[in-house]
Amino acid sequence: MTDVLEAPEQHLDTVRRDREVDTAESMKIAMERSGVPYARQSRDLLALRRGPGGIEPKEYYYYALYDRSLYDDAARAAFLGRWRVHRMVSALAEDVYGRTTDKVTTQNLLADAGIAVPTTLAVYGRSEDVSKDAAWIHDIDGLRRIFRAMTPAGLFGKPVHSVGSLGVISIDGFDAAGDTVLACDGRAIALSEFATELRRYEERGYQFQERLRPHPEIEPVIGNRIGTLRVLVVNTEEQTTIIRTSWKIPTGDNMADNFWRPGNLLAAVEPDTGRVFRVVDDVHPRLREVSAHPDTGAPLVGFVLPDWQAMRETVIRASREMRGLPLLGWDIALTDRGPMAVEVEGNGGHPMMTQLPQGRGLLEEPAVRELMAGIRRTQPGLPALIGRWILRKLRADG
Repeated sequence: MTDVLEAPEQHLDTVRRDREVDTAESMKIAMERSGVPYARQSRDLLALRRGPGGIEPKEYYYYALYDRSLYDDAARAAFLGRWRVHRMVSALAEDVYGRTTDKVTTQNLLADAGIAVPTTLAVYGRSEDVSKDAAWIHDIDGLRRIFRAMTPAGLFGKPVHSVGSLGVISIDGFDAAGDTVLACDGRAIALSEFATELRRYEERGYQFQERLRPHPEIEPVIGNRIGTLRVLVVNTEEQTTIIRTSWKIPTGDNMADNFWRPGNLLAAVEPDTGRVFRVVDDVHPRLREVSAHPDTGAPLVGFVLPDWQAMRETVIRASREMRGLPLLGWDIALTDRGPMAVEVEGNGGHPMMTQLPQGRGLLEEPAVRELMAGIRRTQPGLPALIGRWILRKLRADG
């Protein structure tokens, strides 16, 4: 009889589970619900892929761009594809963009400029400079010391180089007797297992930050957890302008607020006032509009987020520290101590974050349309872009 070895349980999410879009099923739904024949869908896909937005097939379906009752031709053409904007924007200033992929470097830059950021208490495994006043730890004993010294506020752990909340953990406490980490979703994780998982981050680092508490006006609405704002900024020599804002709303036992986590919500927010005007729970064809938080029952639509003017001022100041990057996607926490800059996407982040909840493409915004047109005029050819990408990968790999 052969023994079957079970794979060790993974305690950190390391695989992104994007909102599923079954292309074949979506094509069928588009025909049955909206009366769009397969041939017309194919023509649509080709035209939008070649158009200014560079829409990919799955984007065509999760925005329901086939549905003429939702969009006219101009509105459909205004949606911006993820890879089109990422490729074009990140190629402009590679050195500056590269710094934004390192959370420790970005945090130090912002803190030096007097911008509020979460406090990093320790960095595991990274041999380079760490956050100011942060401990550098490299083994299980160092982890144990950090966890034993944890305050009742708890800790939030995340990789230094990662996007989409991959690899994060929210920690409530530490059971010294059992040598176990107590996660916010009720799991008790053996420290030895946790330390083994962290080894994948030894080279580039894993940081432990203070766990933030939400603004007292937000806590009754979503609970004692942080739902960050995604703030999209056009950041050129001529202007630093907040274009759109969305609110990432966590639900259930989710460790983080990212929309790919099942159950989380995404809200459209008026950028000038902070008023929530639309909330969605998924991509098409499953998308539903939501009016109240599923855990607390508190109304979401019509809720006005607090500290809005202070948030806007924080974003504008922080953006001016990122000159050279024309499109920024900030993640801002509205905490009991005021707005804090948590992270920044140096290429604006996923366009879904601001297009899906509004149901409007980003190219409807004059500042974005002008920016993308200007980049397109100066964009190097595809071979040069591929060469730059290879060079960036080689540098990142050491």
